[in-house]
Amino acid sequence: MKNYERYLETTAEEYDKKTIMSYFCKTPSDRKILPFISEIKGKKILDVGLGTGYYTKFLINNNVVVGVDRNPHLCKLSIKLYDGDATELAKLVKAEKFDIVFSTWMTEYLDEE
Repeated sequence: MKNYERYLETTAEEYDKKTIMSYFCKTPSDRKILPFISEIKGKKILDVGLGTGYYTKFLINNNVVVGVDRNPHLCKLSIKLYDGDATELAKLVKAEKFDIVFSTWMTEYLDEE
């Protein structure tokens, strides 16, 4: 994983600040993602790379959500949160079982391999 260290000194408020990219990328994708995740109920979900928990806050209304993020200081939600990344899932969650693994907006951090 790469580039996640750029958020070590960033606050949740700074991270969620709307930029021009929000209007070109995030707003259109929200129109597809939010209706989809609002239908998920009664599941145990692993949210990988949740950042500030933008989508997680919708999932926790009707589900149990566990998060994994290299920058856990960004998430202020009351959920179980592992400090780590997608390459360490088995080590982090060990024998925990999940119905759904959810992840958005994190492919930029994956190495080519």
